[in-house]
Parts: sequence; C-alpha cells; structure tokens
Amino acid sequence: MKKYYPIEFYNSLLSVFHDSTDKVIVYSIDAKKHGINILPPHVNDSFNDFSIKDDKTIITGFGSVKGIGEKAILDLESLQPFIDEDDFVSKIKNTKITKTVIESLAFTGALDDWLLEEDTRLSLLCRILTKSGRKFDYSEDFENYQFTKTDLLNQEKRLLGSYFSGHPLEDVAEPIIWEDLDTNEKVSTTGIISNIKEIITKKGEPMAFITFSFLEKELDTIVFPNTYNKPKVLRKIETTTRSIIREGMLVDIKGHLSYNHLKDANDFFIDDIHVPIIPNKKIIDEIQDSL
Repeated sequence: MKKYYPIEFYNSLLSVFHDSTDKVIVYSIDAKKHGINILPPHVNDSFNDFSIKDDKTIITGFGSVKGIGEKAILDLESLQPFIDEDDFVSKIKNTKITKTVIESLAFTGALDDWLLEEDTRLSLLCRILTKSGRKFDYSEDFENYQFTKTDLLNQEKRLLGSYFSGHPLEDVAEPIIWEDLDTNEKVSTTGIISNIKEIITKKGEPMAFITFSFLEKELDTIVFPNTYNKPKVLRKIETTTRSIIREGMLVDIKGHLSYNHLKDANDFFIDDIHVPIIPNKKIIDEIQDSL
C-alpha cells in the first residue's frame, strides 16, 4: 500500500496514531522523505483526524492538537466554515470552544488566514479573545507586543509535537546528513534539549539519556557521568553540566557515534555540552539562584 497509495498510507497511519506525539513525528518525517507535505491544522479544512488535501498534501487534524478536546472538535466541525474572525466569534458562543481551544488554534497556525498585514498570531489571538469577551493573560499593549520567532515555534512544538513554520535552529546550525556518518565519527552541532531522563549508575553516579531536537531530526543520546557531571562555569559560578541544562535550552554539543551490536545501529554519545548565555537568558535567569 505504501508503494502504490502513499498518501492514503500515511494519512491512515497518522490518523490511527494521532494522539501519540512520538509516532506522529516519526511518520511525518518519513512522509516528507517520500514527497508528502504535512500541513498544520486549519480552522476550516481540518477535522478530528488527519485528512488528505491533494495527492501530495495531508492536513493535521484537531485531534493532534493539545488543548482541544473531543467536544470542542465536534463543535468546530459542525460550525465550519467560518467566513472570518467575526463569524468565528459569533458562532462559538455557548459552545465548548473555550479560551484554551482558541489559544491552541491560534498558536498552531489554524487561524493564520485571518492575520492582517501587521498582525502576529498573538495579536490575532488577543483580538479574538477580546471580541468574544474572554480574558487573556498577555500584555495590555498586545498590538505592539510580539513573541519572538523562537517563542512561536516553541508553541507549535508544545501543541503539535513538531515545528511547522520553521525551525529555531535554521539560522544557527549547519545541516547534517546523519545517515552518512560513520561509526566513531565525531560530531559538533547545535541542538535543543527536548527531554532529560536521569538515572543513577551502579556506582551511584548520575548520568542521563537526553533527547535533542536537531535541525533534521530528533535523536536520543547517551550522556555518561564524566560528561554529565563535568565542571562548568556559568556567570562566574562554578557548577556542573547536570546543574545548568534544562529542557528547552539551545546548546552546542560535541559527541561521537558508536556501533551498538544489539540494535545494529549507531548510538550517539555526548562528550560535551556548552550552554550559550544569550539564547538561554530567560532560563538561566530562572535557575541562577539555585546554582
């Protein structure tokens, strides 16, 4: 089926596993390798599941968006189409389409058709919330207040599990063809920490399995105690790698590949993690007092 009906194949897979972020990411990446474009959700074109737009395009369903429940999805489907934001505000009265649902729609790009020339997703969101009589927890001067590009991309990642309108690393990291790397080859690149799973070794030393979001893919890595507990200096404070890394940080890493006979594939071992101050200032400010 994959060979002769690729669009139907991937649409079925994505729909079946729409509530599993990890599987959606894997199947979306594979679909793109086969020339199929996965679009973000759209307020008028999306349904609960993924759906086929044309022979090369699949649209993400509302069911894959965090913050949108089953009852809200039923309301959205029954009220489609929405002519414009005013029609949307009028139709959603007395429905399960709450402030949280509207935020999820706005930050995933589902309402982008209603962006005005000087709009951002945030200003559009605040305007719709105001028109619908819902409170919003953003700057009162929201027309001039803008999320950074990274902020908006992180919202997509948080709500959809992957980036759609760009990637935070596209201006700072060089592309790597991971499949072409050889065993024992050394790698220096930039990535975003997606997940940190710490364990304690039999010797009582902490180490970690860290998932990084790279420009091309998400990758699970292994960080042994000598790297995880390596001495570091941050803002003149002596500390360790373990103490300063957090999920969501953009970091520079050095590592190497090593062949795993059990998996018949290379593992990626991290040899060093460097935390640059500027892109991580907000997180570092929050953790500095605990160092």
